[in-house]
Amino acid sequence: MGAAVELQAVSWRPEGAPILDAFSFTVAPGSITVVLGRSGCGKSSLLRVIAGLRTLATGQVAGRPARMGFVFQEPALLPWRSAIENVELALPAGSPSALAVAALEAVGLAGHGAALPGALSGGQRMRVSFARALVSRPELLLLDEPFAALDSATVADMQRLLLQAQKDLGCTVLLVTHDRSLAARLADRIVVLEGPPLRVVFDVPASMARPRSPEAVGELLRTLEAWT
Repeated sequence: MGAAVELQAVSWRPEGAPILDAFSFTVAPGSITVVLGRSGCGKSSLLRVIAGLRTLATGQVAGRPARMGFVFQEPALLPWRSAIENVELALPAGSPSALAVAALEAVGLAGHGAALPGALSGGQRMRVSFARALVSRPELLLLDEPFAALDSATVADMQRLLLQAQKDLGCTVLLVTHDRSLAARLADRIVVLEGPPLRVVFDVPASMARPRSPEAVGELLRTLEAWT
C-alpha cells in the first residue's frame, strides 16, 4: 500500500525568502498526483521538502515512509560506478545483487549492469535512475521532470514503465512536470501551483480509467487550459 503524505502548515524560507509559507497539502495513498506550474514557482522544492531534504522553519510532513524513491530531471548517477552499482546504492548494505539485476531487467536494461554511465545513452541512464528509485519497492515515488530531456519514443516507454511499477507496487506517486498532456494521460489528480510562496490555484480529480482515450485526454486538457 502506498503512503498517505500530508504537509501540515509547512514553511521553508531559504535565506529568509518564503518558498513555502504555512503550506498544507495532502497526497492520497496509492494515487498518482501530477503537479503543474511555471518554472521557479517551487514545485521541485515541494518534492525535496516531502523527501526530507530541506530543513523546515515551521510545520511538519506527516506520513513520510521509510522507503522512498526519487527520480530527478537528470539521472544523477555516479560516473565511476557501473549501472548495477548505482542501483545498489539504494539498497541496504549486504543486500543480494540479484535485486539490482532484477530492477535493471524491469526497466529494459538486462545485460547492461556492468556498463558505466558514460557508455550508456541518455535514455538508458534515465532507466538506471528509475531502477535505482524502484529497487527498494518504495511506498512513495517522487519524480521531478524525469522525462524533460528524453525523445518522444523513450518518454512513451518510461510512462509505461511508471504505470506498471505503480500498479505492481501500489506506491503513491507525486510527479512534477510542465507537460499538460502527460498529466492528462497519467494522473488520478492534477494540481496547478503558483508561487513563490507556493499555493494551489487549481485542483482537479482525473478519475477516468487508464489507458485513456484521446477523447478523455482532450477533455482534461480543455479543463486545464484556463489554469496553465
